[in-house]
Amino acid sequence: MLLAPCWLARALAGELPAEGSLGAFLGEPRFAMQPVYAKDRFPNLVVALDGTVLAFFNGVKVRRSGDGGATWGEEVLVGRGFMGGGVTVDETTGEILAFVEEKHPPAPLTVYGSKDQGQTWQPRETVIKGNQAGNVPAMHMNEHGVTLRFGPHRGRLLRPSRWYAQANYPPENFPTHYTDAIYSDDGGRTWQASEPFPKMGTGEATLAELSDGRIYYNTRRHWAPKGENPRRRWTAWSHDGGATWTNAVMSEVLPDGDQDRDYGLMGGLVRLPVAGRDILVFSNIESPAGRKGGTVWASFDGGTTWPLKRRIAEGGFGYSSVNAGRPGTPSEGWVYVMFENGGAGASVARFNLRWLLAGERTGDGAVPRWAAGDASAPSTPPASTPAPLYRDPVYDGAADPVLVWNPARESWWMLYTQRRAKLDLPGVAWCHGCEIGVAESQDAGLSWSYLGQLPLSHPDPGYSFWAPDVVRDESGTFHLFVTYVPGDGDRKIDWAGDRYLFQYRSADLWTWDFVQRIPATSDRCIDPTVFRRPDGTWRLWYKDEGRRSETLALDSRDLRTWTPASDPGVSRLYGEAPKVFSLGGAYWMLKDPDSGLDVYCSTNLSTWTYQGKILDIPGRRNDDGSIGKHPDVVVAGERGCIIYFTHPHGQRFPSVDNKMPLAAKRSSLQAAELEVRDGRLVVDRDRPFRIQLPTPPATAAAGVP
Repeated sequence: MLLAPCWLARALAGELPAEGSLGAFLGEPRFAMQPVYAKDRFPNLVVALDGTVLAFFNGVKVRRSGDGGATWGEEVLVGRGFMGGGVTVDETTGEILAFVEEKHPPAPLTVYGSKDQGQTWQPRETVIKGNQAGNVPAMHMNEHGVTLRFGPHRGRLLRPSRWYAQANYPPENFPTHYTDAIYSDDGGRTWQASEPFPKMGTGEATLAELSDGRIYYNTRRHWAPKGENPRRRWTAWSHDGGATWTNAVMSEVLPDGDQDRDYGLMGGLVRLPVAGRDILVFSNIESPAGRKGGTVWASFDGGTTWPLKRRIAEGGFGYSSVNAGRPGTPSEGWVYVMFENGGAGASVARFNLRWLLAGERTGDGAVPRWAAGDASAPSTPPASTPAPLYRDPVYDGAADPVLVWNPARESWWMLYTQRRAKLDLPGVAWCHGCEIGVAESQDAGLSWSYLGQLPLSHPDPGYSFWAPDVVRDESGTFHLFVTYVPGDGDRKIDWAGDRYLFQYRSADLWTWDFVQRIPATSDRCIDPTVFRRPDGTWRLWYKDEGRRSETLALDSRDLRTWTPASDPGVSRLYGEAPKVFSLGGAYWMLKDPDSGLDVYCSTNLSTWTYQGKILDIPGRRNDDGSIGKHPDVVVAGERGCIIYFTHPHGQRFPSVDNKMPLAAKRSSLQAAELEVRDGRLVVDRDRPFRIQLPTPPATAAAGVP
């Protein structure tokens, strides 16, 4: 124990990394187990920055181990009351926060802090703010919290919580319960409640941050409406640091308690601190009846599949909590499971990944070769494309993307329609009043950071911008083509009204000068797309809603003077958002008829042959379970990358007072790989791939894009 201050000093100085190598969890198989408490309930286990392992139990008390879990010190009182769960280590300061409620909640809460790795505890002044409905959650009984390590919310404290509504019992109250989370960006002084988990009847949750900054959420559920299974674990995701949750999916592999009743059981969860890998370990029971048969499951892809499991206790097994050792400390390489052992007390099992790898295959996915340290496997993880690729952080309504290389910043920019999904507006007013949002990627498209809204000039104070497209000419000047809708956006509750095509130009992609209103065929034209033809001239396609929604075209030699094209070729085929590109020796046009994307092929950019649909069947990735809409395509050699938007929950939700719920309005951007096979354009939206947007030559004119 004399070494603890040294370990902590090194951790706070940044000398001990938060994440280390996979090898620390391999070596020879190791497993050990010992009792730590003789009575009481409700475990939580965390590992301090210096590697001290802390096992919390109701009372609220803690026992500490400074040698990786081999021996344990005497009980230390944290604070009298009821175990709140969610113990959280602040990896910025080293402080440990414990949540103590006066009794079974709803009940008054005291948060205690320890700055000496759990040896002493002091109450802290803490404020917890409610969600949009004003609901302030209770703390009991949830898995430990985390400090976010990646992305724009790095340093945020995040822990699961729950809303009991009026009370826990009687069971008739269960349908009003839900899980959520609280998060703090000021070291735990103030906390904000997240929005609810998308399913009701949930309670006692776990969460883990993945290496791409997404949050994986896994929760117990002891009530479900007719037709939904309450006996398996339910999962969801957050792409905004734990503020909201989406894409609730039931895991067919992970059981929720004994399978003879609809009641569930608190489980444990941790992501192993292995750099660049998303290895999750989950604990619960596998039992047809009764709380027994403690088991751990492993995922190697951040919770998408769970191919491995192993039993750790045959007898009584209740609530459990899982954590992992820290690099460079005596805890390194260990996985810890603290569980109620059926004898009114608790035990701690510890093991390494090598021991777990000898477990039973579940048939849900495969254990990758690299997980066992296979030298022939890739030494670095194949950073897969996130799903979704991007969500707008302001209104959660990203749509109609176009990607363009910014040579001055040596990065990719994405311009998109910034629909105002989060606003509580009548009809489709949330689709009006839109700006053009901008995000930037400095890693070839793997991650995107929000930059703001383009400061475009406009002729009237009430306006909407929709569906941008950008090309670059030989001089390096960028040209923006965009739909402009005049009038007050908040009052446009339907789709009536004029729409114009506007053109702007810029030298830097941010400061734009108005050029002209494009001379289109009516006052209801939308969705311009521009492509450079082999002879150096330009063609602009658009949808004319004033002429039976035909797709029409204009030609230009100088990107200034536009004349009607003699043969647009697809004039009477319905569909918005025409997008034209070249791939595999042919020209392609995609159109959005709101049933997936229609595909047309051409050899001359005038005569088009219909080839069927893509993205018309919902995908299985996060936020990708609906049809693909209004895309952009970036081509690199013989492969293309399609970026499209989805309404993850669909739009078939009843309106209340002519207002749609957020679930029906919000949208996400997704990416998938395009190929030409046997002369046909194909895309498998579920297939993992690594997005790698190309770096154009410094002298290239960005016709695409």
